[in-house]
Amino acid sequence: MASTTATHTLGDLIARPSQPDDAPAVAPTIATVDGFDVTLVVASAGVESLLLMLAMRGTVALPLALVLHVAVVATLAVFLLRRRREGHDLTAPLLALLAVMASGPIGALAMLPALMAMRRPTIPSGLLAQWYERISLSTSIETETWLADRVAANRTKIGRAHV
Repeated sequence: MASTTATHTLGDLIARPSQPDDAPAVAPTIATVDGFDVTLVVASAGVESLLLMLAMRGTVALPLALVLHVAVVATLAVFLLRRRREGHDLTAPLLALLAVMASGPIGALAMLPALMAMRRPTIPSGLLAQWYERISLSTSIETETWLADRVAANRTKIGRAHV
């Protein structure tokens, strides 16, 4: 049964039903990582490594190496958009795109163990979920908790007792 407590937003008091303290945690989540994602990361790691090696040897001029790096990133972006249109999970392709864009072959190589780590289910903590909701002010906060937070943050005016 939900109780009604006060939510303090911009100094106003708004009564909303709060979630019970024993709210169940959200179901476990897992990123969808398939063979296509792994193949794409391995291919981009290979191409980026070859490109870096050729640029360091002087075989490919630096401006051309940068253009080819942008081409690899654009290819990853095209596959990301294709996966989005097909309704797939975008966690792995988006992280791969960002890692390769930011750090080339090192980012692509770092994505390989990250892909395996993403396949592990994560079970969100109910307490952590409540904390996130509380700091975003998306749920109600009890008056005592609100006041204690304000006092702890030194945001209240507490008068002195006159003796």
